[in-house]
Amino acid sequence: MDASVLLAGNPEDGLSLWFSWELTQEDLEWPRCDDQVMLMAYFPDEMFEYPAYYKVAGAKRKAGQDVLEIPVAMAGKSMEVYIAVIAEDRSDVSRTQYLGRIVAPDVT
Repeated sequence: MDASVLLAGNPEDGLSLWFSWELTQEDLEWPRCDDQVMLMAYFPDEMFEYPAYYKVAGAKRKAGQDVLEIPVAMAGKSMEVYIAVIAEDRSDVSRTQYLGRIVAPDVT
């Protein structure tokens, strides 16, 4: 899967990670079209109880995009961003794809 991610929003109102991925003809056909993405933003420098925000039942593969909301409290923090795909029947999971490090803008 060829995927990318962009950070949108502003620190005062909330931030969103917009994930998108390339679709092939095979991705649009059954059964792959109903696979779901799993999204994660991990905050490695944070020492709190939940250093990651994630979505394990994201958009279907055929959608080509999904959004992960990031709380305002994470403004100014560095996050490592990942995506993977899971079969609709949960029988198979792709390898995780690392999409890079993003620093959320700080509230000024």
